[in-house]
Amino acid sequence: MNENIAKFLDDYMRNPDPQYAVMLTGRWGCGKTFFVNQWLKTLEVSDEDREEVIYLKPIYVSLYGMSSLAEIKTEIDRKVNPFYYSKTAKMLKTAAKFASKIVFKTDLTVDEDRDIKASASGSLDIMSLFESDSEEVKGTRFIVFDDIERTFIPMNILLGFINFFVERCKFHVLIIGDESKLKGDNLKIYSDFKEKTVGRQFEIVPDVDAALDSYIEDYGFDKFIRKEREYIIRCFRATTYNNLRLLRQCLYDFNEVLREFPKKKIRENEVIFHCLLSSFIAVYAEYNNAENHDTIAKWNRAFLEYNASLKKDENNVCCKIEKKYKEISDGNIYPVTFYTFVNEIVSFLTKGCSVKGTIEALFPTKRINHTIQSKFDGYFYLSDDEFNKRYDEVEKDLLDGKIQDGNQLGAAISYLGLFDAMQVHRLRAETLNSIKELLDVRLSQINDMKELLKFKNSFSYGYNYVRRSADNELPTKALLEDFQNAISMRLSSLCDERQTILRNLTDENVGMLSELEDESYPDHSRSYSLVPAFEKENAAMLFDEICRLSNKGRYEFRNFLETHYKLGARVDYWEKYYKPDAEILERLLDMLKAISQSKGGVKGLSYRDLIKTLDNVINRCYGRK
Repeated sequence: MNENIAKFLDDYMRNPDPQYAVMLTGRWGCGKTFFVNQWLKTLEVSDEDREEVIYLKPIYVSLYGMSSLAEIKTEIDRKVNPFYYSKTAKMLKTAAKFASKIVFKTDLTVDEDRDIKASASGSLDIMSLFESDSEEVKGTRFIVFDDIERTFIPMNILLGFINFFVERCKFHVLIIGDESKLKGDNLKIYSDFKEKTVGRQFEIVPDVDAALDSYIEDYGFDKFIRKEREYIIRCFRATTYNNLRLLRQCLYDFNEVLREFPKKKIRENEVIFHCLLSSFIAVYAEYNNAENHDTIAKWNRAFLEYNASLKKDENNVCCKIEKKYKEISDGNIYPVTFYTFVNEIVSFLTKGCSVKGTIEALFPTKRINHTIQSKFDGYFYLSDDEFNKRYDEVEKDLLDGKIQDGNQLGAAISYLGLFDAMQVHRLRAETLNSIKELLDVRLSQINDMKELLKFKNSFSYGYNYVRRSADNELPTKALLEDFQNAISMRLSSLCDERQTILRNLTDENVGMLSELEDESYPDHSRSYSLVPAFEKENAAMLFDEICRLSNKGRYEFRNFLETHYKLGARVDYWEKYYKPDAEILERLLDMLKAISQSKGGVKGLSYRDLIKTLDNVINRCYGRK
């Protein structure tokens, strides 16, 4: 569509005296000024340099923040004044030619060779000059008035000034602005002016392809950003906000983030930076959108509360944002709305905090040579014999159990599935079954939740390293889904850090329960404060652990209960994250009441205070407090 506008402007410029202005509209940041600047580069401008003639060139004026016509005239004067246009040697002759239209601010000192020995400044009577039909004024009579809605000049005065160029100066006039921002009297005055003076009006459609190419060239963006060009366009379109100015700012800032990492680290962790890039684009868009700003700014709380509700509210802002970017998130190891990324980017935006530490924590802790990737990265250049040799080597190592690293397992399986989908090499059914058995064995060997999550992320990292076409239905898709379900089941059987403490409770570690509350859960989906604490515990075992604590230890355990269940504060998500604990805590309470009868002194007090707190906690679990 913008190409048609450019063609019209070319035709418009061929009209020697159009007697009407052209209006370009569009939302802020949609690329109106960018479009005009790109079009001006194609405009043929005379490069003649005869000293007795002033050659006008296209004049661009931003009205943003201007409060008087004098400011506009000063800006125009700066661009057409012969003391700016002319070469030093011809300045005096040009000035003499237009002496009647120049007001000198200093004296000129000229020697006998007519060389200027002192500086001089002058101001043209530009309005008289523009009205002139003199042969000494040639060139392109074209002026752009941008940001018409952002000026403080009274609208009737401003539009009268613009109309002067249209009707009396034979100028081609281009007005740029977001007319939706004009209100009240300004809108009425503008509408009357448009009916009389504006001959054609066009709405600029954001041209993200051209804008992105320009940003990459102008700002010298990192090679990674250049490589992600098509993905950036997809992400930008998913935002639906069409603000190219914001995209430029986002990519510039993301490029600065990349500068904090060695090139090698970026190459090794492209999958993570790929996900981070999409989160950057989405967060910048949503944070600068009035409708979603508050939710993104407080994502650490808003998303956790949304995630805590049993029944997802389709009208919840978090739900809408998740759905909005679902297609972009598909296939990524971290979704666009990844809790950690969004929080870090908001801190980066509002506080200038670096995201480097958080991103580095996601890097595989053990970097190995990408043997699988190095074998197949350039597979399309290999001969059939060499390709088959490498394929057979990887398949054999896989089936022999020699590939244990999650990253390498993911990459090997993904490549084998890709080659089958592309009809390059068939993946045998028996091989597929053997891979499934291999993954089951590998999972059974991991008995620590953090290690399992690292393996899961590493596997996903390797699997997603292989860029796949959306048109290819990989035969490994069902296997991957089964594997992910198996990981979820395995995770549910393993202890997190809090469970480990509760099952080995001592005076030395009981205080760590409260410290864990604000820490991120191992899968980074939420904090420990929003994970049921006792759902999987054995009441009798927990009772024994509490009884072995000192009086101080029991009070620290009581402090943990008050902190975790937020006693005294109002919460709306008790049903999902507190209620599952109720049954275990009720059994624990009965046991503590029974033993407290025989306890006296300070110890008895510690039991009675703990019982009171447990009563309040159980009420909270049922939503009664």
